[in-house]
Amino acid sequence: MGTTSKVAAAWCDMLVWSWTGSRRFPGAQKAEEFLRGKRLDEATAKQAGEIALEGAKPLKDNVYKIKLAQELIQRGLLTSI
Repeated sequence: MGTTSKVAAAWCDMLVWSWTGSRRFPGAQKAEEFLRGKRLDEATAKQAGEIALEGAKPLKDNVYKIKLAQELIQRGLLTSI
């Protein structure tokens, strides 16, 4: 596993765990697989954030957190390079 994949998995895990209390959200693995072997740039990081949160079901007043989490994953990935 490359550094990019490890960083993506760590970011996804951290965000999902802090908001849901559970580790290894399925989207984190999908984002990790998506990033494997790819060059990390803005578009790739954005797509990884979207993939990581696919299927996430926010509570009534927390819909905004999905977009926020996607952007945090993207920024975290881009900061890591």
